[in-house]
Amino acid sequence: MVWRRSCVGISGLLILIGLWEAPQAREIEGEQEIRAVGKELLAAFSAEPRNLDRLFSAGFLKELEARRLSVVEAFRALHAQHGKGVEFHVLGMTGPYTAEVEFVFANGVRKPARLVLDVRPPHPILGLEFRADVRSDDSFASVIKDLQNLPGKAGLCLRQLSPEPRSLAEHLPDEPFAVASSMKLIVLAVLADEIAAKARHWSDVVPVRRAWASLPAGLVQDWPDGSPVTLHTLATLMISRSDNTAADHLIRILGRERVEQSQAAWGLRHAERNRPFLLTSDMFKLKLVMPPAEQQAFVAADGAGRRRLLEGPIAEASLARHRGLGPPQLIDSVEWFYSPADMVRVLDHLRKHPLSEDLLPLLAISRGVSVDDLRWNYVGFKGGMEPGVVNFCLLLRDRRDRWYALAIAWNRSDGEVDRSLLVVYTQRLLRLIP
Repeated sequence: MVWRRSCVGISGLLILIGLWEAPQAREIEGEQEIRAVGKELLAAFSAEPRNLDRLFSAGFLKELEARRLSVVEAFRALHAQHGKGVEFHVLGMTGPYTAEVEFVFANGVRKPARLVLDVRPPHPILGLEFRADVRSDDSFASVIKDLQNLPGKAGLCLRQLSPEPRSLAEHLPDEPFAVASSMKLIVLAVLADEIAAKARHWSDVVPVRRAWASLPAGLVQDWPDGSPVTLHTLATLMISRSDNTAADHLIRILGRERVEQSQAAWGLRHAERNRPFLLTSDMFKLKLVMPPAEQQAFVAADGAGRRRLLEGPIAEASLARHRGLGPPQLIDSVEWFYSPADMVRVLDHLRKHPLSEDLLPLLAISRGVSVDDLRWNYVGFKGGMEPGVVNFCLLLRDRRDRWYALAIAWNRSDGEVDRSLLVVYTQRLLRLIP
């Protein structure tokens, strides 16, 4: 089992988080130990938490210390915001020594969490993930109001896809937003269409080309030139690891024009904003390599002019020496642009695709937003982020076999965006689904 741990700040509040792979064992043990530890944690929500560190594994605490983060500070901050902890509930066991739980505070706020203990005595805490607050008066309207108050612009589209399609919540659903790596859903869908048409096969082997390398995220940029790799492997890395070089290989293999044609065929309303369709290396070169005059020449050019620049000076530029990302750059003009409603259409296309049995497992490999496993039995995810841009796309199926899709985006050209804040809004929206 692989464990990763981190802390993030949400609206100035330190939240302790542990991300993990779901346990595979069928036998569920440890509920008694979960309840005992939960009651001790409940008492720790105070102005001066005492003896809190003893409940956590030494390795976890050491990692937090290396990050200059503190369990005590996290619990103190929650107490300052919500008051004393007054109740603790186990909502359900999801694995051995793993549970969905809930803390109730003096101000009436409920804080869902996932709690994971070491299976070995004395069962120290290995993972604790606090989710968004649950307030009795929360509503779709209040989430939308909070989005409207964010600096820059934000939008969302939340729809039930089946059995009865209907809109649940919308804000600027048809407004185009920069979506960063969420555009890789488009590439996946085009590849799937090619495979369904028998023009390609998942098992087709292609060579890795170092000349096509982009910047991380990813792995393929470091692989030896000529390494044989299947289209399925490239697609898997593109979605699960947001591998930029894998995405660029697929775009080149499929062809820019093929990707552009598909957008129009699917009825995406802002397809023209993505002609020509950029490689990730194109975007990095434009933002981190090209001088300002050449950046502006690209922005000012029409479609044909942009293609000439992409095939000429931009193709010839090298990423070997590049500037740092820095503040938001050209997010209104050099990016991939889709509305929340467009991204929901793409998610639904993947859900209903003839190859959905292949596609849905790919989307579910990496879950970027924690959700309630007691309610959802499938969660597909692809996110995107760069300075000034954050975007989440989720495809979900609940325990009653109802399908939903959510696309939520936030763009800000004059400053940074807080990914963790959008996580909170996403969790609130999903919890409000009737």
